[in-house]
Amino acid sequence: MTMDRSWTSEQDPENEADGALHADASPSEKAPMTAMEVSAAYEEEALKLPHCTHSFLFAEPVGSIPFLFGLIIAAMTYTCLALNLANSFDDDGTLPIPYNVVESVRIAQYLAIFVVLLLEKEIPTGLYLLRRISRPNLRSKIPEASYGRFVSSSILRITIGYMFLTNVIIFIILSDEVFQMFYSMLSFAFIQDLGDIGFKLCKMDVFGQRLQRATLTPFFYVEFKNPTENLGMKRRMEVFLKWVYFINLAVSLAVMICVTIKQKTGSGQCTAITVTFGELVWADALVQWPDYSVEGVPGSIDTMFLVYSYFDGVYVKADGRGSEGRPVYVEQNKYDHAPYDEMGFGTVRDPIVPAEFKYCGGRWIFTHKFIRKSASEEASTDGVDPCGWLLRSPETDNFNLLEVEGKWDLWNGDIIKTEVTTVCNECTDNYDCNLNGVCNKSSKKCECNYEDGAQYFGLHCEEKLTPQCHTILGNAYNDKWNVSQFYGSDKMLQEYSRPVYQYISGLPEDLEPNESDGLALIYCGSRCDPTKKDTPAGVDFYSIGARDSYLGPFGALYPLQNETGRGFFRCEGVDKVQKDCSFCPNGIVDGNILVLGYYTCYDAFGMANILFNSSKECTELQLVEERCCPNEGNQSLALGINAGGDG
Repeated sequence: MTMDRSWTSEQDPENEADGALHADASPSEKAPMTAMEVSAAYEEEALKLPHCTHSFLFAEPVGSIPFLFGLIIAAMTYTCLALNLANSFDDDGTLPIPYNVVESVRIAQYLAIFVVLLLEKEIPTGLYLLRRISRPNLRSKIPEASYGRFVSSSILRITIGYMFLTNVIIFIILSDEVFQMFYSMLSFAFIQDLGDIGFKLCKMDVFGQRLQRATLTPFFYVEFKNPTENLGMKRRMEVFLKWVYFINLAVSLAVMICVTIKQKTGSGQCTAITVTFGELVWADALVQWPDYSVEGVPGSIDTMFLVYSYFDGVYVKADGRGSEGRPVYVEQNKYDHAPYDEMGFGTVRDPIVPAEFKYCGGRWIFTHKFIRKSASEEASTDGVDPCGWLLRSPETDNFNLLEVEGKWDLWNGDIIKTEVTTVCNECTDNYDCNLNGVCNKSSKKCECNYEDGAQYFGLHCEEKLTPQCHTILGNAYNDKWNVSQFYGSDKMLQEYSRPVYQYISGLPEDLEPNESDGLALIYCGSRCDPTKKDTPAGVDFYSIGARDSYLGPFGALYPLQNETGRGFFRCEGVDKVQKDCSFCPNGIVDGNILVLGYYTCYDAFGMANILFNSSKECTELQLVEERCCPNEGNQSLALGINAGGDG
């Protein structure tokens, strides 16, 4: 193809003279160029339009095939970058930034920022074109070209460049693997180069002769020299171009530093978690008394009965503490989820020392300062067990305790496998409050509802206390217990997110507490008869007898109810509403009196709770009522036929 000479740049006579002058001088006589002379020489270097489909947008007529092809390539580039950017965010609009990364990844992240600024070329190219090619310059060389579309094309390059930078910086922040990070950077660089690649393919006649001719037009061979008009604007653009690069670098580094600080301080981690252990105990746990102990011999070791479910409850991330780049979670008290009182109980009881979850030796562990697996100091600290774990997770490099998967190793004299459940106490929406409360987005805590007299409580509003169960009654003696409240407050007293019931009246005289004492029903985690009920109503109770290795972890257990599943307490309100069959409304004399074959008065009293007054069964039950109910006429008779008596 022959190029029209009118499209070529003209030789400057002054430059020809300079060239002749230098040609006559010997190499030894040439003085080295100063920095300013080098810069000036570069500025005088002729500039040609980039061989890129973005140039079709101003060099070709609107609606032509090359113009549309350039528009399609630009749209593809934008779409790819925009889709990746949108996909980087979670559904709630936040970035899933890793809780932390290993040091090798962190070093690679900072190196990658410098690499990506070297890879990014659209921003400096767009700004350089705007600085070097002025409106008069473009019109004198390519009269057919639109300067407005030329500016738009350059701005297009700049926006693509910033989208590229944004995508890559976000991906660097989200990466936790070195190979993944750099491999993705190359993928983004490929997307940025779609315009250059498309131009080369057009030039090779891959997409047809019309596009090939567009790549061979004189437009791409015209040389643009540095404009001489408006030198003040030119100088400002030169300074701006240099500053843009360093501003991009500074902003990228600032973002990365902020992320690093956030990861180092663990600010993205859940601040409070609820932990539930399995149904396991350690019968011969080794507990060392603190040096300040008033309960035991300071520094000595005793064998105690350890129930792991006693450690169920809330653990809070310790401020300013960490272990191998991960947070430490400290156990809180069981009634208001605040830190344990470090003062203790004077000369009566030692202060409670909380347990902890932390990362040690490639695993998350559960540990307690004064509970040990061995009485030998060497066995615990000299490399055999440097972490002092009681439970440990599978090997993991996860920085988030909540994401640890698999069964944990639990120590109860031997290593056994068990499940450990961990839940973040923070809420993000009302579903985290089980739709029984409202999630406060600022505090990330559930504000539980109080509807129709029913009170929802618990960290996720998962428990419910109905008006009928504010008072419960014992099935044996019709004894009364009320929900306990903090002194001087209407706030319900809780333990393990369950209401505490305080004894009011109704127990036999030999079971009545002293005037200075009190009785309370307190939930203490799951037991050998596990329950997750909101109240004690309908829960079976047992008395603990002799202890021995062959009797199980709690020793001999004697049920307090004669029928498993009936429970030892009932809700007073439910009793008033549902109990139609009247039987001993004032309580029974002795629950062990036999009245119906093998059934006792206690059994009869319990069955009456589920019978209708008009039923045949209720009528038969009421026939033995006089033998069970307390009155002066049957007191001696009732005591005389006690099932546990001698006659």
